[in-house]
Amino acid sequence: MAMTIQLNGVKAVLNDGVVTVRDVVTQFGLTAAGLIAELNGELIRSQDFGGHSVKNGDILELIQFMGGG
Repeated sequence: MAMTIQLNGVKAVLNDGVVTVRDVVTQFGLTAAGLIAELNGELIRSQDFGGHSVKNGDILELIQFMGGG
């Protein structure tokens, strides 16, 4: 059964089989490079996305770092 989370302040329905932050990133067509996540208030580095599970009702913020000048 699909889960619902809050992603960047908006309700998001996750596909079946999405169980980690890395899976969420993939589902929404993003790449982990340059991303950092905050899952229920805990900061997660991109290299650790696969080790953090998401559960129904979680709050996930994905932040993209941008360079420039």
